[in-house]
Amino acid sequence: RVNLGASSAVARANMPFPTDQRIHVALVLDPDQAQIALYLEGALVASAAMSGSLTQLRDVDNWIGRSHDAADPGLSASISELRIYDRALTAAELSTSQSAGSDPLFLE
Repeated sequence: RVNLGASSAVARANMPFPTDQRIHVALVLDPDQAQIALYLEGALVASAAMSGSLTQLRDVDNWIGRSHDAADPGLSASISELRIYDRALTAAELSTSQSAGSDPLFLE
């Protein structure tokens, strides 16, 4: 979920994330294309329209492993790496990133 000003956008996969294994998860915010996209193991699993500007991003309640919905359980896992880029990566770049593993040099 992304909250931009008064609007929010949710990209929700139609299946649960795999358990008991390491997985590659990416959320792409692309204001130029007015969408958010969720990738799992380098493949697009959900997308949604997004309106507003990233300058309107409400950054007081950003969490990793916690939902905005109180009924959702918290994340019971560890996070081995977190990357934040200054642009929206393409589907091809995300697939390459997933295949390359930790610390890929292709984006430098």
